Amino acid sequence: MEKINTGQVWAFPASENLPPLMVFIGCIDQMDNQIIASVMIVPHPEAEEAVWPRVSHLPIALESLGLEEGRMVKEGVDISAQMREGYTIWLAKYRTGAAGVFNTTVAEAYTSVVYTKNNSR
Repeated sequence: MEKINTGQVWAFPASENLPPLMVFIGCIDQMDNQIIASVMIVPHPEAEEAVWPRVSHLPIALESLGLEEGRMVKEGVDISAQMREGYTIWLAKYRTGAAGVFNTTVAEAYTSVVYTKNNSR
């Protein structure tokens, strides 16, 4: 498997339950004896935006990411301002114990966030 670095973009193929996803690696932090990758997830442009939204920031334990399911397609990409804001908010809450980290694959974390968003309307 390729080494994960900030600024990488990983492509994940469609699955039975998800459209193709692009995963942007924004930050990698070592905290509380684990490595955490902060990612932005963007579904394929043809996916219905109301059902498959962009997730600007999602912290996932590196050991759980499931990168073997995808492939790196780009390096050296700047983090979007939208992700930086989400990362800053999450980091402040994480340090006080008010936020956590997903210990699931990218697909599982994305599905969980989208399910929660779609069912909270």
